[in-house]
Amino acid sequence: MMRRELAQMVVERGAIVYVRESTMMQAQVNL
Repeated sequence: MMRRELAQMVVERGAIVYVRESTMMQAQVNL
């Protein structure tokens, strides 16, 4: 696997986790 592809996967996975965490935080704040 190329290093660029691996970095792309890591960035995408990190973005998904970040969005999920931020939505969880906002949901808790709304409650």
